[in-house]
Amino acid sequence: MVMDKDRAFNEDYQERTDSEHEILRCIVGSQAYGTATPQSDVDYKGIYMSPKVQVLGITREQETRRFGPDDHNYSLRHFARLAVKCVPNVIELLWCDEDVVTLCTKEGKALRDAKEMFLSQRCIGPYIGYAQGQIHKAATVPSNRGKGRQEIVAQHGYDTKFAMHTIRLLQTAEELLSEGIVRVRRPNREFLLDVREGRAFKNYDAFRKYAQDLIEKVRALEENCPLQKEPDMVAVNNLVMTLQEQYWIDHPDM
Repeated sequence: MVMDKDRAFNEDYQERTDSEHEILRCIVGSQAYGTATPQSDVDYKGIYMSPKVQVLGITREQETRRFGPDDHNYSLRHFARLAVKCVPNVIELLWCDEDVVTLCTKEGKALRDAKEMFLSQRCIGPYIGYAQGQIHKAATVPSNRGKGRQEIVAQHGYDTKFAMHTIRLLQTAEELLSEGIVRVRRPNREFLLDVREGRAFKNYDAFRKYAQDLIEKVRALEENCPLQKEPDMVAVNNLVMTLQEQYWIDHPDM
């Protein structure tokens, strides 16, 4: 794929072309979690293959492509690096339900079929870290937060949308550490929407206590966690190299 060199690594949004070499594209966010409302946006994330010159040559690889505020792609190698760190909103691409997968080539299927390979006890840190960040954000109200979020805080005394994300993250982590799976679509939609609408907790302190109790519950699962201590880096590397090399053979234009 030929790219304009002045725009290749520009963080501004770029236009989609007819040949993005995507291997996986999914609807993410509330639509994937099952918590969408009629007002919810439709967000996308995907994975693409990089040209050989960006992987084997001295040209720097474009690790991400942003086509809009709700459309974000990762290169295969960048995705894999984030996935083995168990970054929550990245690993979800391998575990989300089939009905939100909008594009999946044989390479994308190979990644999703190997999803357990990327999991490890490393997930504890990222999930708890992200959740703690959401707890903090729920309490603070920067002036640049959108009007809708300001109205939420004015009504409930804290940002209930961040509260919902906190509970979702921690409950997903609890399942991951106890069952060894990432359940993207949440089975407790109504409770999460109650959190979102400010009905689940009397105030911020009540929410924070509930979240902190969940954090302790997640931490307690570490000793008997069924996940491997570290991701299988040899297997991940072999998979990424095999998929990349075969893709170049199948697409000599790259």
